[in-house]
Amino acid sequence: EVEEERLFLPSDLTPAERIELQLGKLGTEEARWREGQAFDALRAIRSIVKTIRTLRDRKEKNDRKQKENSRAGDQISDAVRRRDFRMTTYEAARQAMIPLESLTPGPDSAFPPLSVADTFMKSVVKKRQL
Repeated sequence: EVEEERLFLPSDLTPAERIELQLGKLGTEEARWREGQAFDALRAIRSIVKTIRTLRDRKEKNDRKQKENSRAGDQISDAVRRRDFRMTTYEAARQAMIPLESLTPGPDSAFPPLSVADTFMKSVVKKRQL
């Protein structure tokens, strides 16, 4: 499969192989690219989470008939799919930074693991409701 093909980027190599092949500077540059990729993914995730919350609030308030409910449900499902894709992108960038030694694994790192529960957002429309 093309998607599974190894590109021999510095993150694909061990630290010893990077030193042997003199890829230290390229590894540093890839770490910067991956950091940018992670920040871009986080920005997109934040935007999509706000969209999901807004779509759910709108569906709850306005959509009463089957057609409206189905359309709103499809929009929410599409937004959830886009959020999951961006979370996968974030995790791929995060995992690539670990072998480059620009990120320590674990919850206390600069880019901690991200779960769906971390993307929960309360409604900004329903203030002070339980």
